[in-house]
Amino acid sequence: MIKIIDNFLEQQDFEKIKNFLLDEKVPWFYRNSVVNENDPPYFTFCFYNHDRIQSPAFELVQPLLDKLNYSSIIQIRANLVLREENEKKVGWHTDYTYKNFKTAIYYIHESNGPTVVKNDKNVKIYPKENKILIMNGDTEHAAIIQTDKKRRIVLNINYYEK
Repeated sequence: MIKIIDNFLEQQDFEKIKNFLLDEKVPWFYRNSVVNENDPPYFTFCFYNHDRIQSPAFELVQPLLDKLNYSSIIQIRANLVLREENEKKVGWHTDYTYKNFKTAIYYIHESNGPTVVKNDKNVKIYPKENKILIMNGDTEHAAIIQTDKKRRIVLNINYYEK
């Protein structure tokens, strides 16, 4: 099951999240690789993890959570990947091995780096401002690193539904 929704949030709520994540003062944390050792490095900013709010900016994502009809949060983080000269797909993965949870990918801006959902057709979902992809947490997916924009930022939300 995958669900794609355009214009997911009210514009003012989306703009608050976008402006925060695009600000040069956000303390991004370096990660060596996205999934596999040969994947490119990336950066993360965590809003929620280990049963705790990790940032005062958590309030910015509350409208997003409210629309997701969540009962419990596993993790909310922003991922930032830098442009590659040539298209590069990262490894297939699921974010967690838990049962009966949801993974949502919320796009902050457009780029030519889609998320690929592994199924019969390997569906490609291209980033677009204020678009969300919601899928069962056991659905394998991968990113294709963008070649057009300097950075690709998404919010990655793992949660349980009510």
